[in-house]
Amino acid sequence: MKASLVVVAVALSAGPAARGQELPRFEVVDRTGLSGRFDGDLLFMPEIARGGFSLDRIARDPLVAAQAAAPRFEVASITVNRATTGEPDLRVQPGGRFAWTSTTLRNLIGTSFQRFAFDQREIEGGPAWIDTARFDVLVQTGSGAPPTDPEGFPGTLFAMIQTLLRERFSLATHEEVRERPIYRLVTVRADSRLGPELKAVAGGCGEALKALSNGERATERTGRGPDCAFGGPPGQLQGNAVTMDMLARVIGGQVRRPVVNATGIEGSFDVDLTFSPEFVPPPPGSRVGDLPPSPSDAPSIFTALQEQLGLRLESARGEVSVLVVDRAEMPRPE
Repeated sequence: MKASLVVVAVALSAGPAARGQELPRFEVVDRTGLSGRFDGDLLFMPEIARGGFSLDRIARDPLVAAQAAAPRFEVASITVNRATTGEPDLRVQPGGRFAWTSTTLRNLIGTSFQRFAFDQREIEGGPAWIDTARFDVLVQTGSGAPPTDPEGFPGTLFAMIQTLLRERFSLATHEEVRERPIYRLVTVRADSRLGPELKAVAGGCGEALKALSNGERATERTGRGPDCAFGGPPGQLQGNAVTMDMLARVIGGQVRRPVVNATGIEGSFDVDLTFSPEFVPPPPGSRVGDLPPSPSDAPSIFTALQEQLGLRLESARGEVSVLVVDRAEMPRPE
């Protein structure tokens, strides 16, 4: 049980006080809602007891400095969504305003801890409510849309969301590397010739991701939607101007196992894959052009990859980074 001491106007009285020096005084307010008496063990900096307390010294602590330097939203509001219906939604508006509706903490964690585009993070641990409690989140950056890297990846935005989760949900996580069964995405043909539904295209994700991060509409191609996007109903996967790395990550969501790109093929591609889905995964990305449902006699995704894209999945074992949730608490009412 987490114990808390109710302390008001605490005075530090070691060392310098004996020499007539005035010490900092702190007001600590109990907001735990706990009552009763508790046994506890308190760990603190020995420098305080020896009279070496220094705000400047604390400010130089690497952990404190890192927390102070973490990017933050200028305005942030989190409220519990108690509606019994409604799909999760994210709206990006010009000027650095982002609004999530009916989202879960797991979804926010998965979004903000992405290491690259379409990263399918494996998340373990945490209380059961991170999958069930729904939240409406509205945030505003201080100076327009946060910057993206040269490839358009919104790393600064994701770092801001991480800071928000740590401060408002008391989120604590750590990374673990574990050996797991994986798939390697390789070409069927030795000459790396691709299938008819995998077509090389000019351009890439950079401009499209920057536009989306700015709340702007990315350029759309007739019948396909915006570049740097995946979508489609169950049994249909359409990708627009995506890389092999991105395709491998999204296929991993379909087969429920990490997929590593081992094709050695560079460039951007349009993808059109029709298969018989074994389960319905969450939407992997932005909307794309409307597609008809896959036919009932469609092949398995393993066969479809070979016949339509000229690719295949090869079983292997490899190291997988797992994000472990150590602590998460419901946010306090605003």
